Amino acid sequence: KLHTAINILGLAIGISACFTIFQIVKYEKSFDTFHPGKEHIYRVYTQFSGTSNHVSGGVCMPFAPAIEEQVTGLESVAPIYTIYRAKASINSGSAKAETFKDLKKVSFVSSAFFEIFSTYEWLDGSPETALAQPNEVVLTESAVQRYFGFQDVTAAVGKTIVYQDSLAVIVSGVVADLQQPTDFIFTDFISYSTLENSWMKKQVPFDQWSSFYSNTQLFIKKQVGADNQQLMAQFDAVLLQNDPPGEEDKGDATNFKLQPLADMHSNTELNKFPRSMAAIPRSTLYALMSIAGILLLIASINFINLSTAQSLQRSKEVGVRKVLGSDRGHLIKQFLSETTLLTTAAVILSVVFSQASFQYFQEFLPEGLTFQLFQPSTLLFLGATIVVVSLLSGFYPAFILSSFSPIVALKNQTAQLQKGNSSNWVRKGLIVLQFGIALVLISGTFIVGQQLQYMLNKDLGFHKDAIVNLYTSWRQPAEKRALLRAEIARLPEVEQLSMHNAPPTQDGHISAAFQFDVNGEQEKHQIKGKIIDENYLDLYGIDLVAGRELLPSDTIKEYLITEETVKLMGFNNPEEAIGKVVKRERGGGYPVVGVTKNFHHQNLRTKIEPLIMNMHKRTFCMGIKLNTKDMAATMLKVKAIWQKIYPEVDFNPRFFDESIAKQYESEQRTAKLMRTATGIAIFISCIGLFGLVSFSVARRTREIGIRKVLGASVPSIVALLSKDFIVLVIVAILLASPIAWWLSQNWLSDFAYRIEVQWWMFALAGLIAVCVAFLTVSFQSIKAALANPVESLRNE
Repeated sequence: KLHTAINILGLAIGISACFTIFQIVKYEKSFDTFHPGKEHIYRVYTQFSGTSNHVSGGVCMPFAPAIEEQVTGLESVAPIYTIYRAKASINSGSAKAETFKDLKKVSFVSSAFFEIFSTYEWLDGSPETALAQPNEVVLTESAVQRYFGFQDVTAAVGKTIVYQDSLAVIVSGVVADLQQPTDFIFTDFISYSTLENSWMKKQVPFDQWSSFYSNTQLFIKKQVGADNQQLMAQFDAVLLQNDPPGEEDKGDATNFKLQPLADMHSNTELNKFPRSMAAIPRSTLYALMSIAGILLLIASINFINLSTAQSLQRSKEVGVRKVLGSDRGHLIKQFLSETTLLTTAAVILSVVFSQASFQYFQEFLPEGLTFQLFQPSTLLFLGATIVVVSLLSGFYPAFILSSFSPIVALKNQTAQLQKGNSSNWVRKGLIVLQFGIALVLISGTFIVGQQLQYMLNKDLGFHKDAIVNLYTSWRQPAEKRALLRAEIARLPEVEQLSMHNAPPTQDGHISAAFQFDVNGEQEKHQIKGKIIDENYLDLYGIDLVAGRELLPSDTIKEYLITEETVKLMGFNNPEEAIGKVVKRERGGGYPVVGVTKNFHHQNLRTKIEPLIMNMHKRTFCMGIKLNTKDMAATMLKVKAIWQKIYPEVDFNPRFFDESIAKQYESEQRTAKLMRTATGIAIFISCIGLFGLVSFSVARRTREIGIRKVLGASVPSIVALLSKDFIVLVIVAILLASPIAWWLSQNWLSDFAYRIEVQWWMFALAGLIAVCVAFLTVSFQSIKAALANPVESLRNE
């Protein structure tokens, strides 16, 4: 009963991990797999190399019409322009229009979008005509019900919606909401030509080939048989024709690449649409699948070890069955049937465990994923698991049990059975493998935890405590922002206040081509930029190493640069860069007036890159430095001011230190995953070891009794029973430590700033493994050593 319970429990835990991870991976891989012709649909993204080595999911605005005219092999070209936190007003006939704010699913698309993504079911209108003219919009069913409340959604056609206070459009079509997982979360599709035929034309860089924004994306559907490499070569030719590099482009290059639709969701290196479904990083998915396989392997090892350990006890049974006519094939079937029965019981129990794990990992699971048992794919997975695990766990024990000679077995010649039975060595090897895996997981838990603490506590080159960021709407008049700033600045709890486009390490960079003199020659580099004000450095505590801060201005008049930018300009001393003129492509040249110390304006996965800062009136993020202990009361005052000036906009403050910590959610989740997986692996390994020790003790009961009668002490008996198992654990540590080191180095290589792997991490992991194994073995050993030898020897 004990061994059966151990087998079922171990298998159930391993299978539940596989089942839970199967659900996650299946869901993550199901995004946008339902579009007809999906294998020919690609997103065009931008790759920068040289000064700034990075990729962007966005493209420059003039690229889409250019390739539609000049590139062959394309069936459709669909640009998408998205709006962040849009606003819509519906005049339903009442005196006051109903307003919907903070909308996150509004986009500008052409009719080509619905040609490429033909999955949408049209309830009214047609993809050919609905977006043919400016100032038209296609809504999904959910958007119609949100705006108008119509049961008959087609009644919305012909109605007027006003976006951004003054952009009036007419509903020209209605489509059904997509029911399958998708990153195309849009509910409002405004005709793309509206951008050029409205006041928004001033907001959109239609003619700028060197400006790239993530809200400007491009999808294409290539013709069947078109070659990807030839298409990308044509893309580069279009870019060279319209934005040829000059002599000043020192190794910098911009290229357009193709990303398959199937790769879009799980590729976290390339930003997707704002507010689209957050994806689990691909590396984490692979880690999940690996851990699922590892836990199932450990559970199967338990089964094999316990089954082969019991083989000697079943030798008489095998002998009797063979004498009565059973051949080896019949015996293998019998033992595999037993394994299948136990595995089926474990699968049933694993479903219960999986439901519990869905609750425990709620914040780790992707949004929209629910526990679904009675689905064909789920039932098929569980059925396949029973077959695979039964064969994996049961075949070797069945092979061993069925191989016994009936004569030797019936004579109960245990010594001969043991001598001819190689399963003892297999069993030892599996214990080494099992604890080796546990050691790798323990070491990984230490290293992931240390790296996470390093990232959360590293000096980033700026202050992050007691700073609150408020994001105002770019649609609102500048006078309102000035009033908000003045009102909040009057609060006695406010120590400092700054307006900028984004705080350090947060999204909000502008990537543009800057040109300057290097050793007498003009060089052009793609450099990230930030828009700041005169208080930015003081607010965030960024040190100035040369020159002065920017003077107040509502236009670009001068630049601040970082030490990394000074190096790019060819200077060794920051003072040498002061007064040098930096030109922005399609813009004027302005002097460098100050140099700051390097600071992390991106997260720690990325090396510090050159940065240029300037002033401009279009700053929407307000940073507030507080000097009070009563944060809650102060934030109530700030909220009251906000609601007085922006009554129609939600108050959504963000504490800067929390925003930084949020950047490393993936690592925090990985740390939790590693801790959980390590705990499960150790538990499964220990219950397996517990079962083996209990079997060994039962087999050596008479020996222990004799040793005690002859004067053996309790510690000597505990050492006798424990040493073989502890030696195997030590062997596992020696073999697994190099593997753990190699894996940790590979994982840490993704971070530009990382910890150094220390020897003590593996030593501590090994010590934990030895202690856990010793405690497991000692429980049964001490129990056996303390038993009355009379009870052991009274019966033959």
